[in-house]
Amino acid sequence: MAYVSALEARGFERFPLIKEFDRRVKEYVGILDRDLLNYLKNGYMVLYVKKPEKSDVIEAGTRGILFPPKSTRHVIPYRPVNVRCPLELLSGRMSDSEAEEALNRLLSSMSKKVLPPNSLYAGRVYEEELILYNP
Repeated sequence: MAYVSALEARGFERFPLIKEFDRRVKEYVGILDRDLLNYLKNGYMVLYVKKPEKSDVIEAGTRGILFPPKSTRHVIPYRPVNVRCPLELLSGRMSDSEAEEALNRLLSSMSKKVLPPNSLYAGRVYEEELILYNP
């Protein structure tokens, strides 16, 4: 993932620079690595954040360093969006099976729209399939 800017971050010592960029620039867009050259050819300035490797994560953890926002994430088979789950389902007042049954009823009552992988939604590109509830 790349972000529009003129900076390149390669190591932990430059994370404050990325945090400052995040604080100052509120309107930037994520682009896929495969589109990076097209943006550069069209005159965009790009801040490219290296994908962290396992060794980077271990080093950061042992040194107590936090990664900048959006530098790590979990990829799942599909991502539900706009579920609007009632807090009572999360409160612990119901058994797990009751909460799961209530959630299933809620989800089946909502309208859905499926977006394919690599779709842009709300200013972000998602690699996984999106399920938009109440689109």
